[in-house]
Amino acid sequence: MPQILAIDYGSKRIGLALADEGVKIATPFKTLANEGWQKNLENLKKIISGEDVASLVVGLPLSLSGGESEQTRETRHFFDLLQGAVAAPVFLEDERLSSRQVDALIRKFGKKVDRDAVAAMLILQSFLDKKR
Repeated sequence: MPQILAIDYGSKRIGLALADEGVKIATPFKTLANEGWQKNLENLKKIISGEDVASLVVGLPLSLSGGESEQTRETRHFFDLLQGAVAAPVFLEDERLSSRQVDALIRKFGKKVDRDAVAAMLILQSFLDKKR
């Protein structure tokens, strides 16, 4: 079944999560090191191919007031590059509260949680819930 890949883009790490298009439940997948634009795109293309990814969701880090930061602008640039590099549709999803939710999960389950992949999972679940 085709999958949806969520990306929590960060300057050091890139969290990833997957969901089957039919099941609509996001799960953490993995975290990649941010190795620069070209290498990041190469790594993501391999995952897209290997995991039968049909669409992608990139978390957009807005401030609580909806304002943009340097990280927001960097993420928008990454989004633009990704759109030009893959054939699948790419969507943006507001990730304003995902960091707080990840922190709550870490407190509950301990440091064994892959913070970046869980953040991507929360972004993807938010996207899926809105589509229902």
